Amino acid sequence: GPCVDLSLNNTEEALETLVEHRSLPVRTRRPQSCSGGMSSKRDVLVLPCHKSYWSRVKGDLRHIATGRIGTLTQFRECLTQMATSSGCMKSRSQFQALEPVFDCLDAQCVESPVSGSVNSTEYLEKILPVQAALLLDMKSLFPRPIAVLRKGMRTQEVLTERQCLTLISAGFLCLLPEPSDKLQSLNFRKYWRSTSGNLRTQATKLRCLLNYFRRCLTPAEASLLLNPPDAQDKGEDQPAGDSPAEGAGNQTLPEGEAETPPATPQPPGAWLADRLVTFHRRVLSSSVPAYEELWESPQQLLAFKFVDDVDACDANKDSSRNSRLINSHAPRLGGSVLEMGADSDEILMMEYPSMLAGLVLVEKLSASECVVVSGIQRYNLLKGSGASLRWLGDYVDECAPTTDGHVQREMAVYQIKSYKTQPLAQFSPTDILSELAAIHIAVHPTLGTTANKSWPPPQHEGEAAESAPAASAEPAVAEERKDSPQPGEQQSADVSAAPAGAEKPPVEERRAESPKSPSSDKTALPLPPKVPLFAYPPGCGAIYGGFPQLRFFLLWLASSCCERELLVRCPGSMGIDWDSELDRQQLSHIQSLVKQRGMTVGQLFGFLIDGASNLPERGLRLSDMLMLRLEKGL
Repeated sequence: GPCVDLSLNNTEEALETLVEHRSLPVRTRRPQSCSGGMSSKRDVLVLPCHKSYWSRVKGDLRHIATGRIGTLTQFRECLTQMATSSGCMKSRSQFQALEPVFDCLDAQCVESPVSGSVNSTEYLEKILPVQAALLLDMKSLFPRPIAVLRKGMRTQEVLTERQCLTLISAGFLCLLPEPSDKLQSLNFRKYWRSTSGNLRTQATKLRCLLNYFRRCLTPAEASLLLNPPDAQDKGEDQPAGDSPAEGAGNQTLPEGEAETPPATPQPPGAWLADRLVTFHRRVLSSSVPAYEELWESPQQLLAFKFVDDVDACDANKDSSRNSRLINSHAPRLGGSVLEMGADSDEILMMEYPSMLAGLVLVEKLSASECVVVSGIQRYNLLKGSGASLRWLGDYVDECAPTTDGHVQREMAVYQIKSYKTQPLAQFSPTDILSELAAIHIAVHPTLGTTANKSWPPPQHEGEAAESAPAASAEPAVAEERKDSPQPGEQQSADVSAAPAGAEKPPVEERRAESPKSPSSDKTALPLPPKVPLFAYPPGCGAIYGGFPQLRFFLLWLASSCCERELLVRCPGSMGIDWDSELDRQQLSHIQSLVKQRGMTVGQLFGFLIDGASNLPERGLRLSDMLMLRLEKGL
């Protein structure tokens, strides 16, 4: 297909051209067959309920839903039987780590009995049956195909939190078919197989998952949200220990009033049906002018401030609310989260488990692409990384969803280069430019989308920019979508628009699974474009080998170009002496001098290009040289 041209202002044009890799052609529309569906199986997510073996697996799930699985041995045997029926059984040792990991989890629950701990017995008796009941409704929860966000395509997919939970539960029980090589696998067969790594780390990740399942599937969490306190206050005069049903026969109703029928039991995870998670793939265009114009950018450097990470004692310190996080860099979403990985990308997946659903939706990213996940909710508190990873407990996220159903938090996933073997190479002008471009696509509100081909700097009134529709399709396709919803955007279209002869889900299910917004185009960018960035300097740590100061200044440049406030976090899990690398007092002084001197993006960019390559060999720091120049007026 033809490439899409983005006409941006000078600063953005300059940054976009810094990507070294060849930009990809962008499809203007999704390929369709004559019947109106996707043209190949690769375009849509294949679910187990679409497979011929589903009837056999449903029998096993009904067995689990009755609560007949009481031991880990029975659980392993049941998983083996379902994997055999579904063709997901790849080796006899596929579940050899299941019991050791659960045993280690039970030991951790005894060692640190914090809030939200779920041991193996509680999972098997209380959570697993409800999980199986949820999966039995899979076909009704996914009435239309789910589109895969393929490489080189500017597109998006909107899921409900309940659909994310269903996909993750299916993967946890090893029911999801193996995808193509370009996608991650959400099937947990590798997680249950390996015993060669650190069992404590695997058990810590399991504690995160079980807490997520507990929160989503047990009635306590759902009743709190489905029955707000003001509704519960109406029955506070009721005697303790008496339920409404028990006292109904002894009460005399006023004349003319009918008896209120008992409440209908909610299906598993029903309270999550109104919450949305959007996966939006972005692709940079190749038709842009030269990057030299960045040197002359008059954009003022904006303020930054250091903030603390949220801890178990004070949820009000959570600066990630109403912000965008940009510290996920794996080319494949989630990295090695379902294997032995326990670093930055994997930790984010455990803190925000609904992102795991993207493993089967997002193909491998290139250097010119980015995925923005909107509406993610946090469930877990973690500390450390790798072998030192520890679960601190359950986290009740106070980041509330907006009227469109999205929690006010975003995560940008993009690819950066590793300098682990050649650390000094990152100071070359070419690498500074390419890394700045990579950060910029993650920071920019719309770069790489088809929403605004000529996007001006963010408006000072965030509402004005928010009111503009953020289309996920080319204009040529927009009119067509009004009358013919795309198969991959089923949650955004009315169920009544289904093709003739298609089976409609029950009315209750349609109401539960239909997003509040009438079109997925309006859910692509639920946050205003000027929300803060919540990030540590990207590319730091043992995996990528980035110099914290250089990465900090690149992050400051990118946030200033997009007029976003920068909230800098310094997580202790990185193994970095942040107090030494980023002297807060010195950087605050630099910020004051920058404001006094009126330093621009172009001037800071020129300083990095001119002087950064010589500083490491001379044992000097960027902050020292920059402060000297500002103080001396150089």
